[in-house]
Amino acid sequence: MKKCHLIAATCALLLAGCAHSPSAPDPGRPQVFVVDGRFLVVDAEPLVFTRRGAVTITWHLPKGYTFDQKQGIVIEGLLLKQTRVLREGEVHQTYVLDPKQSEITCGPGKDRSEFSCLNRNTKPGRYKYTIHLEGAASIEALDPWIMNN
Repeated sequence: MKKCHLIAATCALLLAGCAHSPSAPDPGRPQVFVVDGRFLVVDAEPLVFTRRGAVTITWHLPKGYTFDQKQGIVIEGLLLKQTRVLREGEVHQTYVLDPKQSEITCGPGKDRSEFSCLNRNTKPGRYKYTIHLEGAASIEALDPWIMNN
């Protein structure tokens, strides 16, 4: 049931984005949405950067929500290996990450509804990150990706 709610929420946000925005989401300014008070959705997933060179990524939350000021965005690491296993009729994925990556560093934005990371974007790779909100234990953390192509 949880997966069904998440899929429905994601589809609704995508359709709403098409109605209100004439262009694709900006990977440098991702918008984070809270759906049903339980799920986080980012309007650009994954965040894809195709040109080399440093870029600042600043995530934005809706009114009434704030990032955890120490760990609002945590770069879990550079993807080294991904494994998919079919178990009990579902695909389960495991990741081997390099947590010592130095390509992306993060810190609080100018107000509590923003969080920024500097993506040096010097080499290709996939970076797993987690979004944490302050005082929102009932909202599941989201683990999306940043891709430097």
